[in-house]
Amino acid sequence: MTGDVSIEVKGIEELQRAFAKFPQKVAQYMGEAGMVIGSEIIRTRGLKSYPPSTYRNNLSRGYPYYIRGRGTQTSKSHNMENSERYGSKWTMQGVAYGVKIGNEASYAPYLAGDKQVEWAGHVGWRKLLDVANEKRKRITAIFSSYITKLLKDIGLEVK
Repeated sequence: MTGDVSIEVKGIEELQRAFAKFPQKVAQYMGEAGMVIGSEIIRTRGLKSYPPSTYRNNLSRGYPYYIRGRGTQTSKSHNMENSERYGSKWTMQGVAYGVKIGNEASYAPYLAGDKQVEWAGHVGWRKLLDVANEKRKRITAIFSSYITKLLKDIGLEVK
């Protein structure tokens, strides 16, 4: 998906040198921090948690209409079963000192990526990068708390 989010920790070079003696512990703590952050980001309404339904999801507009998690309903007795289940297609992959977040649905770039279509934003779908930017302070706080835990665990001074 285009628009994947990368989170960079400034000043990490000094920590990396200090932590070089404890690579497994560092990987463990930073990986845990990344997964906490990733989970928090994708749970935001408009990403994994869908925004409210619109007329596009309602029989009152007539056929065809779209049933979330199932697909396009073309008549009373026929559904195309073409849903890719966007909400359950979110992925997180631990990377050095962070997490990579994406969505495997083919249309994800048009709901949460750089190619978001205009109507999607108007009905409540969120861009992944916008959510990550809004949560910047929270991301910093989470990484900071995991770094503090790590320092204590390996016996380094915490200031």
